[in-house]
Amino acid sequence: MGAKGYVKEAPGMREARRLEEWFDFVFDRLENFHNTEVTIFTLIGRDTLERRKAEDLNEFFGDTIFQSSFDSSNGLNIEAFFSIEHKTVFLVVNGFSDVTQIMNVFSETSSKPFFEKIQEAEKTQLQLLLFVSLMSHVVLFVEQGCRVDVGLTRTLKLVNKLRLEHSNEILKLLPDDLLDLLPKFEKEERLALPRFAFAFHRNTIRQDIGNVKRREIFNHLEQNLEQQIFNLLKIMRLIDTKDLNLSLGYLPEKDQYAQLIPNKNLDPVTKAFFILIGENGDEEDLHSDSHKQTVMCSYVSSLIDDARADKTNVYVKPALIEFTKMAQALHEIIFAEESLLEETLDKCVTVETDFIESLSKKHLNEAIILYSGKDKSRRLLTKSEHDTRFSSAVAYLESIAVKNPDEIITKVSEHCGGRWEKGCEAASLTGVLCQLTVHSSPGDTTTDSSQWQLHSSAARYVSACGCGHRQALREDPFSLKEANYDFYYLNPTFACCAVLDTHQFKLLNEMKGDEMEVDGEDGQWTAAQPEPRLLLGRRETRTPIEDESGSDEDEEVNDNDSKASSEQEITIPRNSTISPIEHPSSEDEEDLTMKHVNLDDSDDAIVVNKKHGEMVIDYEEKRISLKRKNINFCDGVPHSHLSGLPIFPSFQLTCLGRSNLYSHQYGLREMPGFRAGTDYLLPLDVSLEVDSSTWSRDMNYVQELVSTSDLGRLKFRRQRYGMNMEKVKLFIGFEYECPRGHRMFLGPDLEPLMTAKGSAKELVSKEAASKVLAQDLPLWRQCTCRKAPHVNAQLMRVHIVTPKAPVVVTIDPKIQTSSMDQGHFQTGEDIIFSACHSRIGVTKELFCHREILVLMENLRPIAST
Repeated sequence: MGAKGYVKEAPGMREARRLEEWFDFVFDRLENFHNTEVTIFTLIGRDTLERRKAEDLNEFFGDTIFQSSFDSSNGLNIEAFFSIEHKTVFLVVNGFSDVTQIMNVFSETSSKPFFEKIQEAEKTQLQLLLFVSLMSHVVLFVEQGCRVDVGLTRTLKLVNKLRLEHSNEILKLLPDDLLDLLPKFEKEERLALPRFAFAFHRNTIRQDIGNVKRREIFNHLEQNLEQQIFNLLKIMRLIDTKDLNLSLGYLPEKDQYAQLIPNKNLDPVTKAFFILIGENGDEEDLHSDSHKQTVMCSYVSSLIDDARADKTNVYVKPALIEFTKMAQALHEIIFAEESLLEETLDKCVTVETDFIESLSKKHLNEAIILYSGKDKSRRLLTKSEHDTRFSSAVAYLESIAVKNPDEIITKVSEHCGGRWEKGCEAASLTGVLCQLTVHSSPGDTTTDSSQWQLHSSAARYVSACGCGHRQALREDPFSLKEANYDFYYLNPTFACCAVLDTHQFKLLNEMKGDEMEVDGEDGQWTAAQPEPRLLLGRRETRTPIEDESGSDEDEEVNDNDSKASSEQEITIPRNSTISPIEHPSSEDEEDLTMKHVNLDDSDDAIVVNKKHGEMVIDYEEKRISLKRKNINFCDGVPHSHLSGLPIFPSFQLTCLGRSNLYSHQYGLREMPGFRAGTDYLLPLDVSLEVDSSTWSRDMNYVQELVSTSDLGRLKFRRQRYGMNMEKVKLFIGFEYECPRGHRMFLGPDLEPLMTAKGSAKELVSKEAASKVLAQDLPLWRQCTCRKAPHVNAQLMRVHIVTPKAPVVVTIDPKIQTSSMDQGHFQTGEDIIFSACHSRIGVTKELFCHREILVLMENLRPIAST
């Protein structure tokens, strides 16, 4: 039964065909052998570029029966051949983990990712191996190497899992007439418990030893390989001696199941050496081609004979036609498009793809996080923000290896698109965008005012009130009225400002019903009469601080004998919520600021916010009404190129009280937000040319206006006559405030003023204020905050302490644009603030502006009339 003993078949009979074609071939060409009892022999192994596994069977037949295995383009398939001589159906599984198959997979033009291509090939392999495990008596695994492939055992374990889970379901799908023909198959759910055998084409035996020693080593090596195979199959639960139904196959206890095939080619020098030493002798060379063919042919023949003789593990010995019908039906079930194995197959082969899928989800989430940014509270973005962030997310995805990057980018686009398509793109006056969805805002004439909704950027800042005695959190303003008026004038938190004397600006008169008051027959609109905000009933007296700065020899006023001030004078009210600013050097500046801030977290704050919204809507309705009636008014901050009165004041000018409330030795009191040594004003000496007699008379007049206990005993120089130069002293400070509420005054070098407590008089020269006034003041400068990110502080207030002399200080603030030709913003009045003698005044500047120029002018004596 060797290679030369076969019966001659007709042309075309000695050629293997693909299994699907072989079924038809059996039905059409092999009618005479339909009732022949057959043995099913399966060959599984890898092809290499040097050798094909089917060559072993071709050598067994002495002819090239299996030819398609030499064509790498055939892919994964099973070739079948019926040997009339051996009464055996030979099945060869092609493409199983072959190099040629891998080359074939990646030579396709499919756009699928790497692991998806591998996954499809692995699924087909499992289906092929499941088929042959159910329809084989003998399975021979041919290894081109010298070791057992552990990956093969893992694959067989998955095949056994498929068999155990789905063999009963597969059996139910088989035709009943086939099961009637093969009742044993229905019981055992397969033809046999296939016998496993292994053949190895390479070994590690040295070639420079003789045949006797080599045979001995061959036997030991085969025994070791058998032991390794048994252990591996046992570990993978592919063989089970107690329950054969759980086993995928079996290994014979007495027969050999690991065969080493000698190397075909030997080094010519080695061959010559064996001839010289006579080692070849009468014994057959293990490396000869004839011996190799004899070993393989004998091994295949013995496996077929043992399978025929096995009555324990072979359940069914079908006739050729029975096998063909059963195999065809089983093949259709296993390889159906909607196979019942699909779900289990996916679980078996998608380990890598599941890992890649999890990586893709992780990368998708990271891209979304990168798009969302650190501020997770922002649910909506503008289109410009969306484009910038989306580009960053796409760049991140393109920089890493992900599955289907275009698909993931599309998912990111779908996920992130809704965040800006419905976002409101209105920007606040500070440049922060509204965080709400698209909505109708105040001033929108296309919708009713009841549908208006205020913008909100979710940004909040810490700002002090007009007089500087309290701080509170403020919302990011979206209009000039919110920025410069509502927060300072309508904030109930700032009760300190309500009891102080405040300058009243000329404003457009309030509406009475739906009409405006008209002054005169010419139809001009009148200015609203200012309402007094001075609440004398809420005032309290305060003991003034002795001001050592007034003891200069050149001054006309001396405060050394100061006493309690009179009840008629304006003083700062004492409020229990405002505590004097201590100056501990170790106190952190962030804590120093925030502990004096009203956080607006009470129920009253909610009511205030509601009222604020109502006031904004009322104001916008008023603006619309004025425009419809063609009334000339200033919409916002007055400008030098615009006419008309404003509806609301943008500046705030407040008198804090008598000048002796400020001490140049201790600085400002009850002003939160200042760091230690930064709350001092700069002294300014001003020389005036006056008539001596008039000056003396006016000084007496000033002394009569206020009590001596308040001003102290006034020391005058000797009586002079004619025109003389007189020197008066005032104090001035330019206050800067950052969004975190930190406040500071500028020194003569335009840097934050820093002095030790009680040493301002020695460290701050009398020329300091003159140096500051002689320079251009910056509107913004970097704050001294140590907390990142660094922010800028802006010029917010001008503090003035007027001299204790008969003079008046007038302030005229202007906000200049980039060019003088474009004009400037102003208060809209000729004279803004005329502070009389010995007063402390604070001018609150604009919260939102670009450039400001503060002019100190009209320093003149009081008229003698």
